[in-house]
Amino acid sequence: MRFYDCSKLANIASVMSYPYSCRKIQELGTEIASQFNMNSCSVENELEQIISDIHLKATASDTNFWCFISEDEYPNLKQIALQLMAMFGSTYLC
Repeated sequence: MRFYDCSKLANIASVMSYPYSCRKIQELGTEIASQFNMNSCSVENELEQIISDIHLKATASDTNFWCFISEDEYPNLKQIALQLMAMFGSTYLC
């Protein structure tokens, strides 16, 4: 990935940093599926499930939010979150 490709991920990164801000699940699911080569229906389903989980919403402000997410329940979203974190994991060192 090049820096000019980062603009393609801006919307996805925004939602992944706080999934409860997502309003257009179908549109975002399609965008995620095309960028990460995933099934859009399963991504949309995971987005709907995670948004409706009130226990997870209580921990959403935590900086380690994705550590609380089960890879068994949300495999696609967890994979995307890990990939995005890996891209920017060492930027705090700059």
